[in-house]
Amino acid sequence: INAEYGIVRKTMQPLLIILLLVSISAAFPKSALRDILQGDLSQEKHSLLPNLLPKTGVPAGVTIGRKAIPDADHPFLPPPSNAQRGVCPGLNIMANYGYIPRNGIASLEQLIYGQMEMFGLGYDIATFLAVHGVAFCGNPITQLMSIGGPDARTNVGGILGFPFLAGGANAHNKLEIDGSISRDDAFFHGGNTNFFSSPRWAVHKEIANSVSGGLWDKNACNAFRDWQYADCILNNPSCSWSHIELVFYIGQAFSHLLMPSSDESTGTPGDPTYEVVSKFYGVKNKPDGSYEMDQAAGELTPGPDGKWWRRSIPLTLVDAGPYLVQGILSGKPTPHLLGANNGRTTNSFVPDATQFENLTPEATMCLLYRVILTNTPSIVDPLVSNLLNIVNWIKYALDPIFAPIGCPSDSFNA
Repeated sequence: INAEYGIVRKTMQPLLIILLLVSISAAFPKSALRDILQGDLSQEKHSLLPNLLPKTGVPAGVTIGRKAIPDADHPFLPPPSNAQRGVCPGLNIMANYGYIPRNGIASLEQLIYGQMEMFGLGYDIATFLAVHGVAFCGNPITQLMSIGGPDARTNVGGILGFPFLAGGANAHNKLEIDGSISRDDAFFHGGNTNFFSSPRWAVHKEIANSVSGGLWDKNACNAFRDWQYADCILNNPSCSWSHIELVFYIGQAFSHLLMPSSDESTGTPGDPTYEVVSKFYGVKNKPDGSYEMDQAAGELTPGPDGKWWRRSIPLTLVDAGPYLVQGILSGKPTPHLLGANNGRTTNSFVPDATQFENLTPEATMCLLYRVILTNTPSIVDPLVSNLLNIVNWIKYALDPIFAPIGCPSDSFNA
């Protein structure tokens, strides 16, 4: 084990699993241990597994309605030493204002709180994004996630210090994917996903200028996706354009759904100007005409009255459904084909056997949930899967959210 970072060598995993089971069995009855290993998180077993169940529910202190952000308790401050910042500007800016811990190590509950209180996201979409983040990029045992790179601080808490190093939000093809506004693919930078690309940013700025008069609105986002798709296939041998991209389709729409200050009369976000988006990302002009990003500098852009106002009505999963469909179609009658290049040469794209079919908002949201459940076992660290049925962990958190839409997990055949 690397003592500084908590990295586990694959050859040591069996021994570590035994040690962890001994640790768990000392703290819980044998029946609880059996439930953990079998992934039984049913309602009647709650009392046996208080620290392993996903801690969901509307956090204390969340307010609803149009509100000036930040409030007095959440000033913009430089990050403390050893703080994490990463590829997601929304996570960075929540930490910059203290709506999640300023050190960039956040719990599942804190991630839900930050999204609801700062941005006005509904409980359902805030919980979905937080659960997805902790399951894919964080430590589901401790329920902590780094908003940047791997960090040993995600191993503390819970019922034990869990000896593996979660990849954090910067981990490739989890929250960070091949289609990006601000970053080249990890393929071009030795696996580094957190590499800002000034030329790439300039392309997107020019697209927005051409399509929408400089606004980063729905039409601009559609054009972004068209360019990203073509660029991925033509220039990236390891290009992968799969169902997992669905989460990013929602995230890219946040440029016009969340970033601008809300209008006083309608309570909905105003115009997503370049100033609003670039300041949110922390992107600045350099004297030579290129751009640079400072993830610790991401800020809100005040409206005409000098304040940034949160939207009046929280954005829910149902509200996001049409934007998800729009992102998939990118303004076209039919969606881009899903698939991947062969990993060796560019423009070697091979379509997947399964493509998009029913693109109603409801069906697409259900597909999003199914994709998360289907892909999780191959994405999450094997040590987690050996100790906790991560699929059942996600179902416990998200079934109450997706069932009202018409897709509880037991409705899937897979």
